Amino acid sequence: MCASWNNEYRHDLLASAFEKIKLHDKTTGRVSMRGFESQEYFSVLCSMVKLSEDITEIERHGIITNGVFKAAKKGIITSKSLLNEISALERSYLQKIESPFVLATTVSILNNAKVPTFKIGPATITFSRQLPPRFTKAREKAESGATHQYIKANPSNFLTVRVHVKSRTAHDAVNEALNEFDLLRGIWNLGLNKGGIRISYGKKMAVNKIVLGPLHTLHDPVGKLKTDIFRYEPQFDELFTPYDWAKTNNEMNNFVKKVRRKLKRCQYNGVVADSIIRYVRALDYSDLNVAFLKLWGVLELLTNTLRDGYDKTIRRAAFLCSERDYHFQVLNHLRDNRNKSVHTGNESPDTETLVYQLKRYVERLIDFHLSMGQNFTTIGESTEFLDLPADKVLLGKRLALYKQAVKFIS
Repeated sequence: MCASWNNEYRHDLLASAFEKIKLHDKTTGRVSMRGFESQEYFSVLCSMVKLSEDITEIERHGIITNGVFKAAKKGIITSKSLLNEISALERSYLQKIESPFVLATTVSILNNAKVPTFKIGPATITFSRQLPPRFTKAREKAESGATHQYIKANPSNFLTVRVHVKSRTAHDAVNEALNEFDLLRGIWNLGLNKGGIRISYGKKMAVNKIVLGPLHTLHDPVGKLKTDIFRYEPQFDELFTPYDWAKTNNEMNNFVKKVRRKLKRCQYNGVVADSIIRYVRALDYSDLNVAFLKLWGVLELLTNTLRDGYDKTIRRAAFLCSERDYHFQVLNHLRDNRNKSVHTGNESPDTETLVYQLKRYVERLIDFHLSMGQNFTTIGESTEFLDLPADKVLLGKRLALYKQAVKFIS
């Protein structure tokens, strides 16, 4: 694919804006942008350019930003010169050969657990009580800097994880590794979180029972750090109690096999996998208002109503419930609280209850797509099914009508 403009924008105006703030030292060849407005221009430009879907968001931002500076070095910045330089960088990125990386991290499972190795997509995920010495030594510097600046402690009783992937860049490797591991972690938490409601007194904790540890580092296969940049979990709570895997070892392994089998059969499994990843990341937040808003986004994804009104979101979610009229009221109540939070900034005192109410519908929808996904080609087809009347008499009448229509056309 070659980079192209999103024609909903006036890219010529932004090219002129960059040209006005450009500073080019012809002696050194150095190019810079004058003023704080440059950050706004770069942000807007990222919405104007279409790149290959194989390019991750962080790499996309880098390609577009570097394209501006390359165009500036060669002369006057125009729409044409911008797109030429961005296209060249895109091609260069897509031609890169993938290299092996290992993401090292921890997870809130007691480190005496015997968790099997998993192959999730292109990633291989292994677990151990401790990291091999070659990895531990490389992480020491990152850990000391992180505990000083960002986190208070890296729990010693968490299970260690290594996620093996192949990627074009370090940034891609981290994102891919976390995505694949969060899919597995999402399936785990889906099994552990289902049903129930929680009432907390005092400090609120994340809903998930299995969360990521506070620090992630990237290595080569022998343990050497591939980059000095580390990732950390800003919402990590050092008081989090690790999950005792031994209590549900067999049940968890069987549940994972069952979900993965259904996910493989689903004809639009990319969307369903994405919903599970977003589900688990939403419920990692101890700030339950944030968890609630992110979980609503998962509801929209699963009802395929990202561009539709909330009436359709609610109707499709309620279709899966036996007492639909009642659940329609609950979903309306959740919609009202979502809008209140977004538009006024007001947080309900019942946020914990709201999260658990909304979680119930998201989990039902995930179950629906896992069970029925083999019968539909796309999520659009499956959610059209949710638009059908939830009444046998009406369905019978509609079926008779369709049969008459087929006979008439024939």
